[in-house]
Amino acid sequence: MKIIYKNPKKIKDIIVYKPDVFLDNRGYFYETFQKIKLANIGINEDFPQDNRSFSKKNVIRGIHFLKGKQQAQLLSVVEGKIWDVIVDLRKDSKTFKKWFALELSDKNHHHLYIPRGFGHGFCVLSKKAKINYKTTEYFNKNNEKGIKWDDKDLNIKWPIKNPILNKRDKTFPYFKEIIENNFNKILKYNLKNNEPYLIKIPFFSGKKASLSYFEPKIYKMKNIKRIFYIKGNKNVKRGGHAHKKCNQFLICQKGKVRVNCISSKKNKRTFLLKNNKTGLFINKMTWTDIEYLENDTITNVICDRRYEAHDYIYDYKKFIKMFR
Repeated sequence: MKIIYKNPKKIKDIIVYKPDVFLDNRGYFYETFQKIKLANIGINEDFPQDNRSFSKKNVIRGIHFLKGKQQAQLLSVVEGKIWDVIVDLRKDSKTFKKWFALELSDKNHHHLYIPRGFGHGFCVLSKKAKINYKTTEYFNKNNEKGIKWDDKDLNIKWPIKNPILNKRDKTFPYFKEIIENNFNKILKYNLKNNEPYLIKIPFFSGKKASLSYFEPKIYKMKNIKRIFYIKGNKNVKRGGHAHKKCNQFLICQKGKVRVNCISSKKNKRTFLLKNNKTGLFINKMTWTDIEYLENDTITNVICDRRYEAHDYIYDYKKFIKMFR
C-alpha cells in the first residue's frame, strides 16, 4: 500500500493511497479493504455501510455535505474516470473553504479518504463511471445538504463547463447564503438565552483587496443606530458596565483584546478577539470588561440603540441584584 497524498495543500486529515495491485496475463487483483493496513496509514475507522453510484459523462454530483452528525468516507472508482473534489467545511480549520481535487480511475486505482466535516462532489470524465463509497454512518436523507457546484466563493476549477445536474443539485444555495442562514439560527438561539456568542463575519479575499460586511438581518439587529471605534494600547482596560436595552456587536479590527462577559444568568465567559473575521455579539444585560493585549489595538462597536446615559449600568452589585 502506497500513500499518494497526505494532507495535500496543507488540508489536514485527507489521505489518498494506492493498494498493492498484482498484475498478470489474466488481469489484476488487489484488496479493496483491509482494516489493519488502513489503520497503519492513519485510517482507523469502522465502515458499516457500502454504497455504489453510476453516472454518465459530464454528470456533476455535489457539492454535498451533512448537517448534524458527520461521517467519513472511503471512495474508489470501479469503472471509468472522475475528477473528484472535496471542500474543507470545518469552521475551526485553518484551511476552511479550501478545496482539493484529483482524478480517480479504474486505471490508477487511487482510493480517497474523506474526513468528517468536508463537502464532496465529482464530475465524470469517461463515458460512464461506477464509484464505491464506504461510510462510517448509515444513510440519513434528512441530514443531506449541498452547495451550488459553480459557487464563486469556493471557485472550484471544474474541468467541464456544461454539466448534467439533477433537480436537487441545481437548486442548492450558494455558500454565502448558507453562512447567513447558519448565523441566523445561531443568533436566534443565543438571543433567546441571552448569552454572548462568537460569530464568523462573511469575508471575501481577492488579489487587490479583501471585503467583509455587516448586515443587521444576519445578526438579528432591527436597526443600526450607532457605530464607534476605540483605540487602546497594551494593558488598557475598558467596559466595566452593562446595557439595559442596547445589543452590541464587537469587532477587533487590529491587534488583540480579551473580553470577559457575565450574562443575566450569571454565566461567566471569556472571549479572545484578534482579527476582523470574527466578532462577538453582546446581548443587553451582559456585564462586559475588555482588556487590550497589544499596542495600537482598534475595536469597532456596532449598536442597535443611540447613546443614552440612563441605559448604562456601572455598579456591578446593582447589576447582580437585578436578577435575584
